[in-house]
Amino acid sequence: MFIFKMKDSHRESRKGLSFFYRKSKLAGYSAIALFVCTIFTNMIAMAAENEYEVTTASGGTVSKTVNIRHLHTGNADSGGGCYGQEVTGYQSEEVNCGGSLYYWPDLNTSQCDRCGASYSGNRSGQSCPHTHEETREYTYYDMNCGKSTGTVTGTFTVSLDTTEWTKEVISTCSYRSTNGLRVLSSPYVINGVATSSAKYKITKNGTYNYSLRTDSNSNSNDSKIVMKVSNIDVTAPQIVATTYEPDGWTKENVVLNVQAADLQPDGKPGVGMANEAYSFDGGITWQSDGRLLCKNNGVYEVTLKDSLDNVATYSVELWKIDREAPNITALSYDETLGVPQLTLAVEANDIMSCGKPGSGIAELGYSFDGGETWVSENTLLVNHNGRVDIAVRDAVGNVAVAEVQITNIDDAAPTITYDISPHKWTNKDAKITVHAKDINTDGSDGIGLPSDCYMYGDTTEWTDKNTIYASKNGTYHVKVRDLKDKVSEADVKVTNIDKIKPQLQLDYELINDGTAARIHAVAKDMQSGIKSDSYEWSIDDAASKDDTRTVTSNGTYSLTVSDLAGNTAHEQISIDDIDSGDDGDDGDDYDIEEKETESETQTESVQEDIDDNDDNSGDDLSDTTGTDGLRKNSNIIKNKVTKAKDKATQTKLLEHQNLMDRLKMLKPWQVVLLVLLLLLLILLVVLLLFLLYRSVLIYNYVSDSKKRLKGVLWVAAKDDRYSIEVSEKIWDRCDTTHVCLSFNCLFALIHKQEEASVHFPEEQVRVIHIAKCADIIIR
Repeated sequence: MFIFKMKDSHRESRKGLSFFYRKSKLAGYSAIALFVCTIFTNMIAMAAENEYEVTTASGGTVSKTVNIRHLHTGNADSGGGCYGQEVTGYQSEEVNCGGSLYYWPDLNTSQCDRCGASYSGNRSGQSCPHTHEETREYTYYDMNCGKSTGTVTGTFTVSLDTTEWTKEVISTCSYRSTNGLRVLSSPYVINGVATSSAKYKITKNGTYNYSLRTDSNSNSNDSKIVMKVSNIDVTAPQIVATTYEPDGWTKENVVLNVQAADLQPDGKPGVGMANEAYSFDGGITWQSDGRLLCKNNGVYEVTLKDSLDNVATYSVELWKIDREAPNITALSYDETLGVPQLTLAVEANDIMSCGKPGSGIAELGYSFDGGETWVSENTLLVNHNGRVDIAVRDAVGNVAVAEVQITNIDDAAPTITYDISPHKWTNKDAKITVHAKDINTDGSDGIGLPSDCYMYGDTTEWTDKNTIYASKNGTYHVKVRDLKDKVSEADVKVTNIDKIKPQLQLDYELINDGTAARIHAVAKDMQSGIKSDSYEWSIDDAASKDDTRTVTSNGTYSLTVSDLAGNTAHEQISIDDIDSGDDGDDGDDYDIEEKETESETQTESVQEDIDDNDDNSGDDLSDTTGTDGLRKNSNIIKNKVTKAKDKATQTKLLEHQNLMDRLKMLKPWQVVLLVLLLLLLILLVVLLLFLLYRSVLIYNYVSDSKKRLKGVLWVAAKDDRYSIEVSEKIWDRCDTTHVCLSFNCLFALIHKQEEASVHFPEEQVRVIHIAKCADIIIR
């Protein structure tokens, strides 16, 4: 511990400080720090009292005056300022030995090499902790200013020229000495900058610190003035909101509405907007509101000013007008040939020519039928070739159109047609020629056919041959494929092959009392049928349609017959029982048209001849009785009659043959005309029968027992029910014109065997059942 000694005079001069030294230096430093903090706290308290905020509510000018008080300067340790008297003093303090310890191992003791103090244990190299007291001399300074702290030496004043809204404020500084106040050459300090000018121009709001520089050896400026200026407005108004009418995207003009406010940088209100504060032409003209009619998109310049003519120009962007159609950027689909269907995708955006986004693609923004219908999807499943009319619209209705021609879809298997040659009956193989085409359902060409596109029957191999030969009738299966292996199948029915010859039988019968024979031919063919003019008899060696021949002599006769396919059958027959004897009478005197009663007359005549012969000698009858002779003559007469009938039959055949010969002599145009006349006659007959079948007679009862035909109704329609309405005018005509109802009035209105409601002017509706040739009774 050291003893701090002071003279009484020094102790008296430092009464106000009241501090003391303790054992250590740390205690002394703490006391000094406490002293400094006390002084600094007092200074802050005094400065706070000198702050003054100037607002527009202050009114007029404003000034602030503070006292300049004496504050001691310098310090007791170094002097200076108020501490100018030097004083010498003494003090005692404990001092360390300063020696080093070395170790004696034998004694296990460490000893100081300076003072000789001993310590147990090994402390080699450590400093000796032994201390001793020493007295030292020191110098300090005593205060000699002769003033107490806080003595007023003068005043310091700061004044502002206005508290109204303005673009600048002028501050004026002044001082007055009352007790020896002395100032330096640049006495005024404004915001830390010393100046000799008493006036200072303030151009922006804020806090301004004023102080006065005094002689530091005798006086110190303990006080300062703080002015908070907030009535300067050099800030132009600013845009606080921008609205549009209409607010969303549109194709029409837009009203731009700019809302502005005059705010200071700290967000507080400024002087306020001018009466005409808005300009949209760079300040040439001004208006009281911020509304502007905009016809196009773009950047609009808006100039604003406040009541102090602070002006600022802002750029307002307007991108709400969309008069441009969307951009169709790509149309994509699978272009592979022969696909059965494909997906067409449309890529589009709504970027305007200025590069800005437009209103955007509409929710239902895509059409694939030229704008008839709209969908939200940008893809379309296409299953047939042809043109697709594409349209894309944006949110405000601008439409872009495009078209794409689809040609690579093959939506159908090949078509199969075929020919069978020959077309008529044949006894040879039939040639089947297959024709295949790859045509889509809309008539466009498909992907095409490979060279080996045909397959026949049960085979599994494809061939390039489009013909096969059928050896017999039946169904032949055909397959055709296209390049995408779509297969069509068809069954070809062959029915015109006939390789079997006809069946032919010949028989005969004796005619003309056994003197001739009629040969009959029976020909059958179960497939193509017998050719009508193919009978070739060996008798006349000429083909005809006649299936009989009459011969008068015995012999062998043959016949060849052909069917429609060309197959022939040959047959022969032998005749040996024809009576070739001549009875002297060929029957030429008999008329083919005589009546049966003539035979009776002939019989009577023959009987008379027999009677006449009774008078003769019996020549030729001697061996016979009268009855036998009569029977013989009767047989002769019968043979003559038979011959006469056969002759008449041959005459008729000759007449038929002559008619056929005449027909064969007709010219082709005569044959066509004859056929047309025949068809017309048949058509008229059918039409007449049809009309008669579908006719309904309409009667009107004149009395209870009489009825008068009112008309004829032709029935031609096939619906279940019809309502027949006959006007008064038409009905009056029907009183005199019975057939008017047929075509002019009630044509094709009632179907037979159905129920119909018939409405007449003077009658109620009645349901009638119309049967074949039924009568509609009108009472």
